[in-house]
Amino acid sequence: MKVLRGLVLITACLSSSPLSAVDTAGVYQGQLTMAGARGEQRREVTLTLAVNGSRLTGTMTADGETAEILDGTVKGAEVSFAITSGADNVPKFIFNGSVVGDTLTLTVSGRLKDTGQTMTIGKASFKRRK
Repeated sequence: MKVLRGLVLITACLSSSPLSAVDTAGVYQGQLTMAGARGEQRREVTLTLAVNGSRLTGTMTADGETAEILDGTVKGAEVSFAITSGADNVPKFIFNGSVVGDTLTLTVSGRLKDTGQTMTIGKASFKRRK
């Protein structure tokens, strides 16, 4: 019985340990690079993230326009979300990546509406504002 109680206590301590959690929430400033018909385009972007459990919400702002984060999830250091693209053939841009310290690195992809094919179309790197 003492062994079982000890295992339960150790499991509870490990699962609530702050070392296992990555603090993803915050305001990030960085650059988004996208490939397009007019070549590579770079934009300065502000990303504001909030986390509630495994749910990621927030906004992405570039060139004076703000998009709401959709389908956002966070699992440890891994981050995933989408924004509406405004393009007919690629309805959403999908962002996947990870947080290391105050740096958030993302790969951007899009799924073609007519074929369902997913393509990598960009990358982004952000630093958390302090």
